[in-house]
Amino acid sequence: MMKRMLPLLLAGLVLAACGGNTAADNPPTPAASAAQPASAPETIEASAVAPDMHNAQNALDWNGTYQGVLPCASCEGIATELVLNDDGTYRLTEDYQGGKEALKETVTGKFTWLPGGSVVQLDAAADQRQYFVGEGQIKHLDADGKEITGELANNYVLKKVQ
Repeated sequence: MMKRMLPLLLAGLVLAACGGNTAADNPPTPAASAAQPASAPETIEASAVAPDMHNAQNALDWNGTYQGVLPCASCEGIATELVLNDDGTYRLTEDYQGGKEALKETVTGKFTWLPGGSVVQLDAAADQRQYFVGEGQIKHLDADGKEITGELANNYVLKKVQ
């Protein structure tokens, strides 16, 4: 009788030792995941990744003073200073250099963050200008809110000085 029970006992031990592995202990390999149907619960849980909610508005130290010289069609350049304040206000100073007449303008107003939190738009006092906010700099965008490209693209960047 003992001889008959010994193989059964050994088989039971082997099955018990292997039965502890679960899908959580052994995540599927990419090849195995690709073979599973898209509606399988394991696939949905594995692909449910929290979206990255970081943007310039909530992750960067964006408030401060930005300066640079923007290109100008009828002068040597536009010395530009843009101050963005924590309270949503701004001050934009533009000094047209090398033109026939000295022209320096300063406008103040409010700005808003556009959806996505990486672009600020100045109010009507500054002609609704838009700037992409990056780490330590902002990029002046074109009239359609798109990044300026071409050989002068780097000249549309204002660097943070404070």
